[in-house]
Amino acid sequence: MVLSIIPTSDTISDYTVSYDIEKQYGGNYSREEVVEGVSPENPIVITVSRMGDEWVDIFVQVYGEDGTLVWESDSGYA
Repeated sequence: MVLSIIPTSDTISDYTVSYDIEKQYGGNYSREEVVEGVSPENPIVITVSRMGDEWVDIFVQVYGEDGTLVWESDSGYA
């Protein structure tokens, strides 16, 4: 499963991405990382593996260079 976060601005920026992953069969995890050089051609990409019909919940927050929350999502996939 791949989640791509594509900015609407053509300006290349660095973002801090914080995300929590909950998986039906375990393997839950949280991460925070700085992603450099993000643009429409180079989006933020989060890849999550899952087994068969396992449900996965993903909560993502993206912060701009000044620390402002610019995007968040709470999604589930089954």
